[in-house]
Amino acid sequence: MNIKHTFLTLLLAVVSCTQDYKLDKETLKLIPYKGNETLVFESGTNGLDTLFLKGTDLHSASDNNFRMFPADTYETYTLKCAVYDAFDKVYRGEQAMIELVQTSENASITFTIPMKGVSCFGYFPKTTLEGLQNTQLIIGNTTYTDVKVIESDDTDMEEGYFAQKFYWSGSAGFLGFDHKNEQWRLIEKY
Repeated sequence: MNIKHTFLTLLLAVVSCTQDYKLDKETLKLIPYKGNETLVFESGTNGLDTLFLKGTDLHSASDNNFRMFPADTYETYTLKCAVYDAFDKVYRGEQAMIELVQTSENASITFTIPMKGVSCFGYFPKTTLEGLQNTQLIIGNTTYTDVKVIESDDTDMEEGYFAQKFYWSGSAGFLGFDHKNEQWRLIEKY
């Protein structure tokens, strides 16, 4: 009987050590979309491209599914978009465009934004993204003052399919990108 109580106490201690890490409301504000918007972009040479946002997903996942005892869980918020092949315009399905994950140390954000044969990619702890200096970006008659310029490192640029830099506004979201000699900017959001 004593061994049984000891085992149950030990089991309870191990299980109670796990934690659920949840995203707070302030962190969720990093993604200023509802998930049903359409974003239209224009290049400097009058080319057009469109991103169709396809909803959001909020779920928790364990850091290790193969543990004998329950593990910590980390909440993830995903903004999805429709993906079309940039070359043959074929619908390829949905992908995570932006993903927020709450870990034990900090929240992190990952951008994987597909545009015209180029991906705007970036991964940052929340504090690093917030630490990037705000700058101003003027598109048409609109001035955005809370813009983070996210630049690709040299290894990504060598691959050829990562944008050299893209622009993120805390209030308006994805504003466009620069790649090689081309600039794409948001012209309409509905």
